[in-house]
Amino acid sequence: MTSRRSSTTAGLTRSASHAQETDDSASPAEVSGSSLNHSTKMPPRDDEDSFRCGKCGEMKPRSCFHSWNRGRGFQSYCKDCDRLRNKSRSETARRAWATSEAGKASQRKWQRKAYLASPKKFLAHSAVRYALETDRLVKSPCEICGSRQTEAHHDNYSRPLDVRWLCRRHHADLHTRSRKEDTT
Repeated sequence: MTSRRSSTTAGLTRSASHAQETDDSASPAEVSGSSLNHSTKMPPRDDEDSFRCGKCGEMKPRSCFHSWNRGRGFQSYCKDCDRLRNKSRSETARRAWATSEAGKASQRKWQRKAYLASPKKFLAHSAVRYALETDRLVKSPCEICGSRQTEAHHDNYSRPLDVRWLCRRHHADLHTRSRKEDTT
């Protein structure tokens, strides 16, 4: 029985010395098996001014990371990856709100308020939305600049499907000019 214990002890000693030899020859990243520093959960630094994004893995300058008052002082994801993550989160939250009972009640309240403020305007916008959905009306490029992202402008709300197609910028300019004319 004693010989068995000594051989087990000898086996442990051999494996420990082998691990020590391996550790001396390998770099710290190779020993850990990962490129992330697990003690701080931050991306590794390849030089003083650039850092690796924890999401996309690209090396980027320090200015591409949001500051954070933990760890090294900046987030592990670059601003581009963080923006994409936040965008998907907000879209998911918006869809969840719109389908909830509270969201539906809020939408009905807003629609009623808009209808009471200007019934002709509300009905004209609803008619355009329905005509677009049923393909009775087709969007056209902006009359002024030719942009493909357009909005319908009503010169007369009593003719709901008689619209001018304008981009957001030119539509806002038209309304600004019409407001200035109304005040003078």
